[in-house]
Amino acid sequence: MGKPREPLPVKLVMPMLSRERDLFRLAERALSYHFGPVDYQSSQLPFDRTTYYEEELGSGLLRQFMAFERLIDPGRLAEIKLLTNGLEQEWSEGGRRRINLDPGYVSRSKLVLATTKNHG
Repeated sequence: MGKPREPLPVKLVMPMLSRERDLFRLAERALSYHFGPVDYQSSQLPFDRTTYYEEELGSGLLRQFMAFERLIDPGRLAEIKLLTNGLEQEWSEGGRRRINLDPGYVSRSKLVLATTKNHG
């Protein structure tokens, strides 16, 4: 039987979707303020796997990933999701989001994303 123990710190990752390139830079600045330096940033790549986000975010979406130098307690993920929801709302126009931020973490054994959308 496994024994409960404190979880090890994990790597905070931030997948982002937007069609506005400037919003990725704005998100990087805002998120760095809260979570410290970014130590990985992917290119902005076309996101055409689904049309799920197009009604709200528009077409021509781009995907970018960021990761942060400082490790976090995995128990903070819900708090971080609330913060990113607030940023999405702050940057929205006409009640529509302009960027999607789904924070998550990578540990030695798993990738976890905080999203309010279920697939099932």
